[in-house]
Amino acid sequence: PPDHREGKCPTSVRFLFTENLRRLSSHSLVMVDATIGFSADSLNFSCSSFEPKDDSMSKFLSCTGLALLGGVVLAASATAQTAYLLKDINTNPSTTTSPSNPYPQRTFENQNSNKYIQMGKYFYFAATNAKVGQELYRTDGTKAGTTLVADINPGTGSSSPYYFAVMNGKLYFRANDGKSGSELWVSDGTAAGTKLVADIYAGSSSGSPTYIQAVQNKYIVFRANNGKNGTELWGSDGTAAGTKLLLDINQTSTTASSSPYYVTPNLVGTKVFFQATDGKTGYELYVTDGTVAGSMLVKDIRPGSSSSSPNYMVRLGATQVIFTANDGTNGSEIWVSDGTAANTKLVKDINVGSGSGGNTYAATPIGKKVLFRGNEATNGYEPWITDGTTAGTMLLKDVRVGTGSSYMYYSCEDNGLAYWGCSATAGSYEIWVTDGTTAGTKRFSKAAMTTASPSYLEATGGLVFCYARDVTA
Repeated sequence: PPDHREGKCPTSVRFLFTENLRRLSSHSLVMVDATIGFSADSLNFSCSSFEPKDDSMSKFLSCTGLALLGGVVLAASATAQTAYLLKDINTNPSTTTSPSNPYPQRTFENQNSNKYIQMGKYFYFAATNAKVGQELYRTDGTKAGTTLVADINPGTGSSSPYYFAVMNGKLYFRANDGKSGSELWVSDGTAAGTKLVADIYAGSSSGSPTYIQAVQNKYIVFRANNGKNGTELWGSDGTAAGTKLLLDINQTSTTASSSPYYVTPNLVGTKVFFQATDGKTGYELYVTDGTVAGSMLVKDIRPGSSSSSPNYMVRLGATQVIFTANDGTNGSEIWVSDGTAANTKLVKDINVGSGSGGNTYAATPIGKKVLFRGNEATNGYEPWITDGTTAGTMLLKDVRVGTGSSYMYYSCEDNGLAYWGCSATAGSYEIWVTDGTTAGTKRFSKAAMTTASPSYLEATGGLVFCYARDVTA
Protein backbone atom coordinates (compact mmCIF):
# COMPACT_ATOMS: atom_id res chain seq x y z
CA PRO A 1 0.00 0.00 0.00
CA PRO A 2 1.20 3.58 -0.62
CA ASP A 3 1.23 4.41 3.07
CA HIS A 4 3.02 1.27 4.25
CA ARG A 5 6.03 3.22 5.50
CA GLU A 6 3.77 4.98 7.97
CA GLY A 7 2.79 1.61 9.41
CA LYS A 8 -0.75 1.38 8.00
CA CYS A 9 -0.56 -1.93 6.20
CA PRO A 10 -2.17 -4.76 8.17
CA THR A 11 -2.60 -7.17 5.30
CA SER A 12 -3.34 -10.87 5.04
CA VAL A 13 -1.07 -12.88 2.79
CA ARG A 14 -1.05 -16.57 1.96
CA PHE A 15 2.31 -18.27 2.31
CA LEU A 16 4.22 -21.44 3.08
CA PHE A 17 7.12 -21.63 5.44
CA THR A 18 9.65 -24.13 6.67
CA GLU A 19 9.25 -23.85 10.41
CA ASN A 20 12.60 -23.96 12.16
CA LEU A 21 11.67 -22.56 15.58
CA ARG A 22 11.89 -24.36 18.89
CA ARG A 23 8.10 -24.39 19.15
CA LEU A 24 7.93 -27.18 16.55
CA SER A 25 9.73 -30.49 16.82
CA SER A 26 10.33 -31.00 13.09
CA HIS A 27 10.89 -29.13 9.86
CA SER A 28 7.82 -29.32 7.62
CA LEU A 29 5.89 -27.37 5.06
CA VAL A 30 3.28 -25.32 6.86
CA MET A 31 0.56 -23.04 5.49
CA VAL A 32 -1.08 -20.17 7.30
CA ASP A 33 -3.01 -17.00 6.66
CA ALA A 34 -1.12 -14.21 8.35
CA THR A 35 -1.77 -10.65 9.29
CA ILE A 36 1.48 -8.72 9.24
CA GLY A 37 1.70 -5.10 10.27
CA PHE A 38 4.74 -2.87 10.23
CA SER A 39 4.94 0.32 12.21
CA ALA A 40 7.65 2.80 13.02
CA ASP A 41 8.57 0.97 16.18
CA SER A 42 7.51 -2.63 15.85
CA LEU A 43 6.81 -5.59 13.64
CA ASN A 44 3.56 -7.40 14.43
CA PHE A 45 2.64 -10.89 13.28
CA SER A 46 -0.48 -12.96 13.78
CA CYS A 47 -1.99 -16.00 12.12
CA SER A 48 -5.44 -17.39 11.47
CA SER A 49 -6.54 -20.78 10.23
CA PHE A 50 -6.22 -21.09 6.48
CA GLU A 51 -9.02 -21.51 4.02
CA PRO A 52 -8.00 -21.89 0.35
CA LYS A 53 -8.95 -18.87 -1.73
CA ASP A 54 -7.56 -20.01 -5.11
CA ASP A 55 -4.52 -21.74 -6.56
CA SER A 56 -2.63 -18.68 -7.76
CA MET A 57 0.83 -18.05 -6.34
CA SER A 58 3.27 -15.36 -7.26
CA LYS A 59 6.56 -15.80 -5.51
CA PHE A 60 8.36 -18.25 -3.28
CA LEU A 61 10.31 -16.29 -0.72
CA SER A 62 12.96 -17.94 1.36
CA CYS A 63 15.34 -17.38 4.20
CA THR A 64 17.46 -19.39 6.57
CA GLY A 65 14.97 -21.72 8.20
CA LEU A 66 12.06 -19.67 6.92
CA ALA A 67 10.54 -19.85 3.43
CA LEU A 68 7.53 -17.77 2.49
CA LEU A 69 5.22 -18.14 -0.49
CA GLY A 70 3.62 -14.81 -1.28
CA GLY A 71 0.41 -15.45 -3.14
CA VAL A 72 -3.01 -13.86 -3.06
CA VAL A 73 -2.90 -10.67 -1.00
CA LEU A 74 -6.17 -10.26 0.82
CA ALA A 75 -7.61 -7.36 2.81
CA ALA A 76 -8.37 -9.18 6.04
CA SER A 77 -7.52 -9.24 9.70
CA ALA A 78 -6.91 -12.04 12.15
CA THR A 79 -5.89 -12.56 15.72
CA ALA A 80 -5.66 -16.32 16.34
CA GLN A 81 -2.29 -18.00 16.11
CA THR A 82 -2.83 -21.33 14.45
CA ALA A 83 -1.25 -23.02 11.45
CA TYR A 84 -1.51 -26.41 9.89
CA LEU A 85 0.87 -28.84 8.26
CA LEU A 86 0.64 -28.76 4.47
CA LYS A 87 2.25 -32.18 4.09
CA ASP A 88 4.36 -34.50 6.25
CA ILE A 89 6.87 -35.50 3.58
CA ASN A 90 9.06 -37.63 5.81
CA THR A 91 6.70 -40.17 7.39
CA ASN A 92 9.43 -42.18 9.05
CA PRO A 93 7.65 -44.89 11.06
CA SER A 94 10.49 -45.09 13.58
CA THR A 95 9.99 -41.57 14.87
CA THR A 96 7.39 -38.84 14.66
CA THR A 97 9.92 -36.01 14.61
CA SER A 98 12.05 -36.87 11.57
CA PRO A 99 12.21 -33.70 9.44
CA SER A 100 12.00 -33.59 5.65
CA ASN A 101 13.90 -30.29 5.69
CA PRO A 102 12.44 -28.74 2.53
CA TYR A 103 15.04 -26.15 1.75
CA PRO A 104 15.89 -23.47 -0.82
CA GLN A 105 18.33 -24.05 -3.65
CA ARG A 106 21.14 -21.81 -4.77
CA THR A 107 20.19 -20.11 -8.01
CA PHE A 108 23.03 -17.60 -8.29
CA GLU A 109 26.18 -16.61 -6.51
CA ASN A 110 25.43 -13.56 -4.41
CA GLN A 111 24.46 -12.61 -0.86
CA ASN A 112 20.77 -13.41 -1.38
CA SER A 113 21.50 -16.76 -2.92
CA ASN A 114 18.96 -19.13 -1.39
CA LYS A 115 15.78 -19.27 -3.43
CA TYR A 116 12.99 -21.65 -4.20
CA ILE A 117 12.35 -21.62 -7.92
CA GLN A 118 9.10 -21.43 -9.84
CA MET A 119 8.29 -23.20 -13.09
CA GLY A 120 4.73 -22.87 -14.26
CA LYS A 121 2.35 -23.07 -11.29
CA TYR A 122 4.75 -25.15 -9.19
CA PHE A 123 7.66 -24.37 -6.90
CA TYR A 124 10.51 -26.85 -6.78
CA PHE A 125 12.67 -27.82 -3.83
CA ALA A 126 14.67 -30.68 -2.33
CA ALA A 127 13.31 -32.63 0.64
CA THR A 128 14.18 -35.79 2.51
CA ASN A 129 12.01 -38.87 2.93
CA ALA A 130 13.18 -41.94 4.85
CA LYS A 131 12.29 -44.17 1.91
CA VAL A 132 13.80 -42.21 -0.98
CA GLY A 133 16.45 -39.96 0.59
CA GLN A 134 16.80 -36.34 -0.44
CA GLU A 135 15.13 -35.87 -3.81
CA LEU A 136 13.30 -33.40 -6.04
CA TYR A 137 9.82 -32.27 -4.95
CA ARG A 138 7.32 -29.70 -6.11
CA THR A 139 4.26 -28.00 -4.65
CA ASP A 140 1.32 -25.93 -5.88
CA GLY A 141 0.40 -24.95 -2.32
CA THR A 142 -1.98 -27.87 -1.72
CA LYS A 143 -1.42 -31.17 0.06
CA ALA A 144 -2.37 -33.15 -3.03
CA GLY A 145 -0.13 -30.97 -5.17
CA THR A 146 2.95 -31.45 -2.98
CA THR A 147 4.64 -34.48 -4.47
CA LEU A 148 7.91 -36.23 -5.21
CA VAL A 149 8.89 -35.48 -8.80
CA ALA A 150 11.41 -38.28 -9.24
CA ASP A 151 13.52 -40.65 -7.15
CA ILE A 152 16.69 -39.88 -9.12
CA ASN A 153 18.95 -41.97 -6.88
CA PRO A 154 16.71 -45.06 -6.41
CA GLY A 155 16.17 -46.38 -2.92
CA THR A 156 17.23 -44.58 0.24
CA GLY A 157 20.21 -42.89 -1.39
CA SER A 158 20.00 -39.14 -2.07
CA SER A 159 20.45 -37.38 -5.39
CA SER A 160 20.78 -34.04 -3.58
CA PRO A 161 19.37 -31.74 -6.30
CA TYR A 162 21.01 -28.33 -6.23
CA TYR A 163 21.62 -25.14 -8.28
CA PHE A 164 18.27 -24.73 -10.05
CA ALA A 165 17.62 -22.75 -13.24
CA VAL A 166 14.64 -22.62 -15.60
CA MET A 167 15.27 -22.47 -19.32
CA ASN A 168 12.64 -22.78 -22.04
CA GLY A 169 10.05 -24.34 -19.74
CA LYS A 170 12.32 -26.93 -18.15
CA LEU A 171 14.16 -27.16 -14.86
CA TYR A 172 17.92 -27.71 -14.92
CA PHE A 173 19.91 -28.67 -11.85
CA ARG A 174 22.73 -30.76 -10.43
CA ALA A 175 21.96 -34.23 -9.10
CA ASN A 176 23.61 -37.60 -8.43
CA ASP A 177 21.88 -40.82 -9.52
CA GLY A 178 24.43 -43.00 -7.70
CA LYS A 179 26.07 -44.07 -10.95
CA SER A 180 27.24 -41.01 -12.84
CA GLY A 181 28.25 -38.76 -9.97
CA SER A 182 26.87 -35.22 -9.62
CA GLU A 183 25.95 -34.16 -13.15
CA LEU A 184 23.57 -31.96 -15.13
CA TRP A 185 19.91 -33.03 -15.04
CA VAL A 186 16.68 -31.72 -16.50
CA SER A 187 13.03 -32.10 -15.52
CA ASP A 188 9.70 -31.12 -17.03
CA GLY A 189 8.04 -31.76 -13.65
CA THR A 190 7.30 -35.44 -14.25
CA ALA A 191 9.21 -38.59 -13.33
CA ALA A 192 9.40 -39.66 -16.98
CA GLY A 193 10.63 -36.23 -18.00
CA THR A 194 13.40 -36.10 -15.37
CA LYS A 195 16.65 -37.32 -16.87
CA LEU A 196 20.38 -36.91 -17.11
CA VAL A 197 21.39 -34.29 -19.68
CA ALA A 198 25.07 -35.15 -19.93
CA ASP A 199 27.69 -37.11 -17.99
CA ILE A 200 30.29 -34.33 -18.11
CA TYR A 201 32.91 -36.24 -16.12
CA ALA A 202 32.39 -39.70 -17.61
CA GLY A 203 31.85 -42.60 -15.21
CA SER A 204 31.18 -42.40 -11.50
CA SER A 205 33.20 -39.20 -10.99
CA SER A 206 31.35 -35.88 -10.73
CA GLY A 207 31.36 -33.04 -13.25
CA SER A 208 29.78 -30.94 -10.48
CA PRO A 209 27.91 -28.30 -12.51
CA THR A 210 27.72 -25.21 -10.29
CA TYR A 211 26.15 -21.72 -10.43
CA ILE A 212 23.76 -22.77 -13.20
CA GLN A 213 22.31 -19.73 -14.97
CA ALA A 214 19.92 -19.39 -17.91
CA VAL A 215 20.85 -17.10 -20.80
CA GLN A 216 18.45 -15.79 -23.45
CA ASN A 217 16.07 -18.65 -22.55
CA LYS A 218 18.13 -20.68 -25.03
CA TYR A 219 21.17 -21.81 -23.07
CA ILE A 220 22.33 -22.51 -19.56
CA VAL A 221 25.84 -21.70 -18.43
CA PHE A 222 27.70 -23.11 -15.43
CA ARG A 223 31.09 -24.17 -14.22
CA ALA A 224 32.06 -27.82 -14.35
CA ASN A 225 35.03 -30.21 -14.50
CA ASN A 226 35.30 -32.95 -17.13
CA GLY A 227 38.49 -34.39 -15.64
CA LYS A 228 40.54 -33.07 -18.55
CA ASN A 229 40.39 -29.27 -18.57
CA GLY A 230 39.95 -28.46 -14.91
CA THR A 231 37.00 -26.43 -13.61
CA GLU A 232 35.95 -24.19 -16.49
CA LEU A 233 32.98 -22.45 -18.11
CA TRP A 234 30.43 -24.80 -19.70
CA GLY A 235 27.17 -24.33 -21.53
CA SER A 236 24.24 -26.42 -22.70
CA ASP A 237 21.19 -26.15 -24.93
CA GLY A 238 19.56 -28.95 -22.92
CA THR A 239 20.89 -31.83 -25.00
CA ALA A 240 23.89 -34.12 -24.51
CA ALA A 241 25.34 -33.07 -27.87
CA GLY A 242 24.79 -29.41 -27.05
CA THR A 243 26.53 -29.59 -23.65
CA LYS A 244 30.09 -28.43 -24.15
CA LEU A 245 33.06 -26.56 -22.80
CA LEU A 246 32.52 -22.92 -23.73
CA LEU A 247 35.89 -21.52 -22.81
CA ASP A 248 39.03 -23.19 -21.45
CA ILE A 249 40.17 -20.02 -19.73
CA ASN A 250 43.15 -21.33 -17.78
CA GLN A 251 45.48 -23.19 -20.13
CA THR A 252 48.65 -22.93 -18.07
CA SER A 253 48.46 -26.70 -17.77
CA THR A 254 46.14 -29.39 -19.10
CA THR A 255 44.07 -29.64 -15.93
CA ALA A 256 44.45 -26.07 -14.63
CA SER A 257 41.19 -24.41 -13.52
CA SER A 258 39.89 -20.90 -14.08
CA SER A 259 37.24 -21.50 -11.40
CA PRO A 260 34.42 -19.21 -12.66
CA TYR A 261 32.80 -17.54 -9.66
CA TYR A 262 30.48 -14.70 -8.61
CA VAL A 263 28.15 -15.40 -11.50
CA THR A 264 25.92 -12.35 -11.90
CA PRO A 265 22.45 -12.88 -10.40
CA ASN A 266 20.63 -11.08 -13.21
CA LEU A 267 20.76 -11.35 -16.97
CA VAL A 268 22.12 -8.13 -18.39
CA GLY A 269 20.69 -7.92 -21.87
CA THR A 270 21.87 -11.24 -23.27
CA LYS A 271 24.95 -11.61 -21.08
CA VAL A 272 26.11 -13.22 -17.87
CA PHE A 273 29.15 -11.85 -16.03
CA PHE A 274 31.56 -13.72 -13.76
CA GLN A 275 35.13 -13.67 -12.46
CA ALA A 276 37.77 -16.18 -13.53
CA THR A 277 41.53 -16.48 -13.94
CA ASP A 278 43.60 -17.57 -16.92
CA GLY A 279 46.55 -18.23 -14.62
CA LYS A 280 48.39 -15.17 -15.91
CA THR A 281 46.22 -12.11 -15.29
CA GLY A 282 44.69 -13.11 -11.96
CA TYR A 283 40.92 -13.15 -11.30
CA GLU A 284 39.32 -10.70 -13.72
CA LEU A 285 35.98 -9.88 -15.34
CA TYR A 286 34.59 -12.27 -17.99
CA VAL A 287 31.32 -12.43 -19.90
CA THR A 288 29.32 -15.04 -21.81
CA ASP A 289 26.17 -15.11 -23.90
CA GLY A 290 26.01 -18.91 -23.74
CA THR A 291 28.03 -19.50 -26.90
CA VAL A 292 31.70 -20.27 -27.52
CA ALA A 293 32.15 -17.11 -29.62
CA GLY A 294 30.42 -14.96 -27.01
CA SER A 295 32.55 -16.07 -24.02
CA MET A 296 35.59 -13.90 -23.31
CA LEU A 297 37.68 -11.74 -20.99
CA VAL A 298 36.08 -8.30 -20.66
CA LYS A 299 39.00 -6.41 -19.16
CA ASP A 300 42.18 -6.95 -17.16
CA ILE A 301 41.22 -4.34 -14.56
CA ARG A 302 44.38 -4.86 -12.51
CA PRO A 303 47.10 -5.38 -15.11
CA GLY A 304 49.63 -8.11 -14.48
CA SER A 305 49.36 -11.27 -12.41
CA SER A 306 47.48 -9.68 -9.49
CA SER A 307 43.68 -9.96 -9.28
CA SER A 308 41.10 -7.19 -9.34
CA SER A 309 38.65 -9.82 -8.01
CA PRO A 310 35.38 -8.44 -9.45
CA ASN A 311 32.57 -9.64 -7.22
CA TYR A 312 28.95 -9.21 -6.14
CA MET A 313 27.70 -8.08 -9.54
CA VAL A 314 24.31 -6.39 -9.66
CA ARG A 315 22.22 -5.35 -12.65
CA LEU A 316 22.16 -1.66 -13.51
CA GLY A 317 19.39 -0.81 -15.95
CA ALA A 318 19.02 -3.05 -18.98
CA THR A 319 22.60 -3.43 -20.18
CA GLN A 320 25.10 -2.85 -17.37
CA VAL A 321 26.35 -4.34 -14.11
CA ILE A 322 27.76 -2.68 -11.02
CA PHE A 323 30.40 -4.62 -9.07
CA THR A 324 33.28 -4.29 -6.62
CA ALA A 325 36.85 -4.49 -7.92
CA ASN A 326 40.37 -3.38 -6.97
CA ASP A 327 42.60 -1.95 -9.69
CA GLY A 328 45.62 -1.81 -7.36
CA THR A 329 45.54 1.97 -7.16
CA ASN A 330 42.15 3.01 -5.77
CA GLY A 331 41.43 0.13 -3.41
CA SER A 332 38.16 -1.81 -3.62
CA GLU A 333 35.60 0.50 -5.22
CA ILE A 334 32.52 0.16 -7.40
CA TRP A 335 32.92 -0.38 -11.14
CA VAL A 336 30.51 -0.50 -14.06
CA SER A 337 30.54 -2.57 -17.25
CA ASP A 338 28.37 -3.27 -20.28
CA GLY A 339 30.54 -6.23 -21.32
CA THR A 340 33.08 -4.23 -23.34
CA ALA A 341 36.58 -3.20 -22.26
CA ALA A 342 36.00 0.43 -23.28
CA ASN A 343 32.94 0.77 -21.07
CA THR A 344 34.32 -1.08 -18.05
CA LYS A 345 35.48 1.63 -15.67
CA LEU A 346 35.74 2.87 -12.12
CA VAL A 347 32.52 4.65 -11.17
CA LYS A 348 33.92 6.70 -8.30
CA ASP A 349 36.88 6.61 -5.92
CA ILE A 350 34.69 6.95 -2.83
CA ASN A 351 37.51 6.56 -0.30
CA VAL A 352 40.04 8.71 -2.13
CA GLY A 353 43.41 7.08 -2.59
CA SER A 354 44.30 3.45 -1.94
CA GLY A 355 41.66 3.00 0.73
CA SER A 356 38.56 0.92 -0.05
CA GLY A 357 35.22 2.73 -0.14
CA GLY A 358 32.74 0.79 -2.28
CA ASN A 359 31.14 -2.56 -1.54
CA THR A 360 28.35 -4.23 -3.54
CA TYR A 361 27.93 -7.17 -1.16
CA ALA A 362 24.46 -6.02 -0.11
CA ALA A 363 23.63 -4.07 -3.27
CA THR A 364 20.25 -4.17 -4.98
CA PRO A 365 18.79 -2.54 -8.10
CA ILE A 366 16.26 0.24 -7.50
CA GLY A 367 14.73 1.58 -10.67
CA LYS A 368 17.58 2.64 -12.96
CA LYS A 369 20.02 2.90 -10.08
CA VAL A 370 21.80 0.58 -7.63
CA LEU A 371 21.79 0.88 -3.85
CA PHE A 372 25.05 -0.24 -2.21
CA ARG A 373 27.13 0.45 0.86
CA GLY A 374 30.04 2.87 0.76
CA ASN A 375 32.55 4.46 3.10
CA GLU A 376 34.34 7.71 2.30
CA ALA A 377 36.26 7.45 5.63
CA THR A 378 34.06 10.08 7.31
CA ASN A 379 30.65 8.50 7.94
CA GLY A 380 31.52 4.80 8.07
CA TYR A 381 29.76 2.26 5.84
CA GLU A 382 26.40 3.74 4.93
CA PRO A 383 23.84 3.38 2.10
CA TRP A 384 24.97 4.97 -1.17
CA ILE A 385 23.27 5.13 -4.54
CA THR A 386 24.62 5.21 -8.10
CA ASP A 387 23.36 5.55 -11.65
CA GLY A 388 26.72 4.34 -12.99
CA THR A 389 28.26 7.80 -13.30
CA THR A 390 30.63 9.68 -11.01
CA ALA A 391 28.23 12.60 -10.60
CA GLY A 392 25.32 10.27 -9.91
CA THR A 393 27.10 8.36 -7.13
CA MET A 394 26.49 9.75 -3.66
CA LEU A 395 25.82 9.08 0.00
CA LEU A 396 22.09 8.53 0.38
CA LYS A 397 21.89 8.99 4.14
CA ASP A 398 24.13 8.74 7.20
CA VAL A 399 21.87 6.26 8.99
CA ARG A 400 24.20 5.77 11.94
CA VAL A 401 25.17 9.39 12.49
CA GLY A 402 28.88 10.00 12.97
CA THR A 403 31.87 7.84 12.13
CA GLY A 404 30.16 4.57 13.04
CA SER A 405 28.79 2.27 10.33
CA SER A 406 25.19 1.13 9.97
CA TYR A 407 26.51 -1.70 7.75
CA MET A 408 23.76 -2.06 5.18
CA TYR A 409 23.17 -5.78 4.52
CA TYR A 410 20.60 -8.23 3.12
CA SER A 411 18.78 -5.95 0.75
CA CYS A 412 15.86 -6.47 -1.63
CA GLU A 413 13.71 -4.41 -4.00
CA ASP A 414 9.99 -4.29 -4.71
CA ASN A 415 7.93 -1.89 -6.79
CA GLY A 416 10.51 0.92 -6.90
CA LEU A 417 11.49 0.69 -3.23
CA ALA A 418 14.63 -0.86 -1.76
CA TYR A 419 14.74 -2.42 1.73
CA TRP A 420 17.72 -3.48 3.81
CA GLY A 421 18.74 -4.46 7.30
CA CYS A 422 21.14 -2.29 9.27
CA SER A 423 22.29 -1.21 12.71
CA ALA A 424 21.27 2.42 13.14
CA THR A 425 22.52 2.52 16.71
CA ALA A 426 24.62 0.18 18.82
CA GLY A 427 22.64 -2.96 19.60
CA SER A 428 19.74 -1.92 17.36
CA TYR A 429 18.72 -3.94 14.31
CA GLU A 430 16.23 -2.41 11.93
CA ILE A 431 14.82 -2.55 8.42
CA TRP A 432 15.11 0.64 6.36
CA VAL A 433 13.48 1.65 3.08
CA THR A 434 14.28 4.12 0.31
CA ASP A 435 12.77 5.37 -2.92
CA GLY A 436 16.23 6.47 -4.04
CA THR A 437 16.09 9.94 -2.48
CA THR A 438 17.45 11.22 0.80
CA ALA A 439 14.01 12.46 1.85
CA GLY A 440 12.52 9.08 1.02
CA THR A 441 15.09 7.14 3.07
CA LYS A 442 13.74 6.22 6.48
CA ARG A 443 13.24 3.45 8.99
CA PHE A 444 10.65 0.95 7.77
CA SER A 445 10.37 -1.03 10.98
CA LYS A 446 12.36 -1.81 14.05
CA ALA A 447 12.87 -5.52 14.56
CA ALA A 448 11.76 -6.77 17.96
CA MET A 449 15.17 -8.02 19.06
CA THR A 450 18.52 -6.68 20.14
CA THR A 451 20.96 -9.51 19.49
CA ALA A 452 20.10 -10.71 15.99
CA SER A 453 19.74 -8.83 12.73
CA PRO A 454 16.96 -9.20 10.14
CA SER A 455 18.41 -11.38 7.37
CA TYR A 456 17.50 -12.74 3.93
CA LEU A 457 15.00 -9.99 3.15
CA GLU A 458 12.34 -10.47 0.49
CA ALA A 459 9.63 -7.98 -0.41
CA THR A 460 6.37 -8.31 -2.30
CA GLY A 461 3.16 -6.32 -2.37
CA GLY A 462 4.40 -3.73 0.14
CA LEU A 463 5.34 -6.39 2.71
CA VAL A 464 8.84 -7.36 3.77
CA PHE A 465 9.68 -10.86 4.98
CA CYS A 466 12.90 -11.72 6.74
CA TYR A 467 14.58 -14.22 9.01
CA ALA A 468 15.02 -12.85 12.51
CA ARG A 469 15.02 -13.96 16.13
CA ASP A 470 13.00 -12.44 18.93
CA VAL A 471 15.19 -13.06 21.95
CA THR A 472 12.25 -12.43 24.30
CA ALA A 473 10.14 -15.28 22.83
